[in-house]
Amino acid sequence: GKLRIGDPRGHSPPFGREQIFTVKPGTIIIFPAWLSHMATSNKAEEGDGARVVIPFNVGPKQGPLPHNLWYRDVPSQMRVERKSQIEDWVVKGDGQAYENVDQAGDYDLKEQLAAAKRKQRQAKAAKKGKKSQKKKQTQSKRRNSDEDDIVDV
Repeated sequence: GKLRIGDPRGHSPPFGREQIFTVKPGTIIIFPAWLSHMATSNKAEEGDGARVVIPFNVGPKQGPLPHNLWYRDVPSQMRVERKSQIEDWVVKGDGQAYENVDQAGDYDLKEQLAAAKRKQRQAKAAKKGKKSQKKKQTQSKRRNSDEDDIVDV
């Protein structure tokens, strides 16, 4: 499907423009909530993944902009900063969001997530093991080198 975003602030430039995006997997589009927007229908074919939409609003730390400063384009100057980890959420084809896989009842997905986490832990352990082994080899070489330097008198 496509995503259409339009500027409702007027018909004269620089306002009144419209942008159409062809959304591809992995694409994230962030835009101000006041822009008019719509998604075209998308007939799902076999093998297509679900379309996921996660709406959220972001505002200035100091609160809403006073109405007499409407001409400033504050949203374009905003920066989004994530300070905590994103929780594992599951969205099923029924459109319901669940806090975890157990609530969703999708045990195939649960196994996939568990396998991915196991793989991450194994990779970390292997990396840590390599560092430890390299450190031991370096220490052993130093000891051997020190022993070679000792001269019997």
